[in-house]
Amino acid sequence: MRAALFSFALAAVAAAGSAEAQTPPAELEARALFDAGRQAAEEERHADALRLFERSLELHPTAAAAFNAAMSARRAGEITTGLRHVDALLEGAHGALPEARRAEVEALRRELRAEVGTLTVRVEPPETRVLVDGEEVDPERFFLAPPRQTITLMYPDGTRQEREVEVRAGERQTLQIVQPVSAPSIRAESSDGAPSDDTPAIVGGVIGAALVVGVAIAIGVAVHEESQLGEPFVGRAETLSLRF
Repeated sequence: MRAALFSFALAAVAAAGSAEAQTPPAELEARALFDAGRQAAEEERHADALRLFERSLELHPTAAAAFNAAMSARRAGEITTGLRHVDALLEGAHGALPEARRAEVEALRRELRAEVGTLTVRVEPPETRVLVDGEEVDPERFFLAPPRQTITLMYPDGTRQEREVEVRAGERQTLQIVQPVSAPSIRAESSDGAPSDDTPAIVGGVIGAALVVGVAIAIGVAVHEESQLGEPFVGRAETLSLRF
């Protein structure tokens, strides 16, 4: 089982011998990290193996290192990381993938996809950045591990907001979120344009008048807003789920 798991790696790194003297130092280091990753995987130190394969990828990208990084990520329980490596592998980001191995990699991707939820975030304004664990993701499609995760929204005006998401394995969700609108502050000025000392009295008068004249309206607005939110979250949010 273990030998079959890393057979792809063994086939990809067989070349050595006399050509090693002409190999760039970065590639030699990448190869050493790759071998250390294989050793860690054989000892079932999968988190260590993942980091070693990823460091090898940074120095010298190869399909073998990407494949083994994905396998180690799965064994370490880092499913979304495994998917990232598999997607890069299938897209050719780490060199050509042998056709004889493509079916194997695609099967691995299907298995990984069944273990995570897929999210799409539609947010207003559209320039808003979406982050997971401090890293920016593509709002059109990213993966989260069940059962619950937190995404961070970075709005164009510099404000940020965190949103907790219920994640269901094998399902795709679309979140529709609108940036909260800040309430304008009330500031009174004197006739000469300077801030007035009567600000508290003015504000109190305005609030008092609103309470006397528009109690029914205020209650109606409060009920309407509560029904829109449905949970302690500022802004509108809806979740649509579809099973693959």
